[in-house]
Amino acid sequence: MRTATTALRLEPDLKHRAEALAEAEHRSFSAVVRDALQMYLGKREAEQTEIREAIASWDEYQQTGLHVTGDEMSAWLRTWGTDDESEPPECHL
Repeated sequence: MRTATTALRLEPDLKHRAEALAEAEHRSFSAVVRDALQMYLGKREAEQTEIREAIASWDEYQQTGLHVTGDEMSAWLRTWGTDDESEPPECHL
């Protein structure tokens, strides 16, 4: 994999922590920082996806009025993993 050199300004404590982890794991400082950035970006990208989906769901509800109540959803979820597991509730006005 090709890589690109990037200058990164870090607080001294953060840099020392990354260096200590790299030494403890017998890895390079760059590898530790790269892995940390990959994990951070993955988490934040997933959060952004959830936000977009929530906004789309709200927009759809605003347009259609279709919904499931909290009680209906809770009742359905209580059946999960039981012999009486039920189908999800139907959306309604």
